[in-house]
Amino acid sequence: MEKEKKLAGAWGRFWAQAIDWLVVGMITMPIWMVGKTFFGFDDWMDFVQNSDFLLRLALVVPYLGYATYMVAKRGSTVGKDAYGFKVYKQGTKELITYREAAVRELVKIGVTVLGAMGGLVYFVNGLVIVFSKSKQGLHDRLVKTEVVKVRPATPLGKQVLIALGIVVYYVVVRMLFV
Repeated sequence: MEKEKKLAGAWGRFWAQAIDWLVVGMITMPIWMVGKTFFGFDDWMDFVQNSDFLLRLALVVPYLGYATYMVAKRGSTVGKDAYGFKVYKQGTKELITYREAAVRELVKIGVTVLGAMGGLVYFVNGLVIVFSKSKQGLHDRLVKTEVVKVRPATPLGKQVLIALGIVVYYVVVRMLFV
């Protein structure tokens, strides 16, 4: 008899996504810093930083690529893996397609480029996860996916050490390009 699946809750999914944003930042921050320092992106950077929409877009696009690839290829991102989560087609143990992963991520975080309204949609999506029995957000329901806990989370002490390492990384990169 197969054991009953355990659906991932909102709190763990929130922290998994926070880890993923840090991972994406580790990739994008050096690119931005090198561009600013060596290629004179000051004007472009000022333009992007003074344009809320472009700044959000510049942050969302790399995340979409990362999350789409990881979820379609492995069923989890670095953050989801830290919490022992996998994204499957609803009711199966099948991974989703790249198209399904892209739609899922676009619905989940793509709305953030809309500013306050997008933030509200993102918040409501989190509430849907919290209060629904299926623990599915709007993005999960749209592409018929579920996030399942397949193993215990990485121990908290190890997560804290990794997070501290990422913070040190950010500080070092920032200091190199001041």
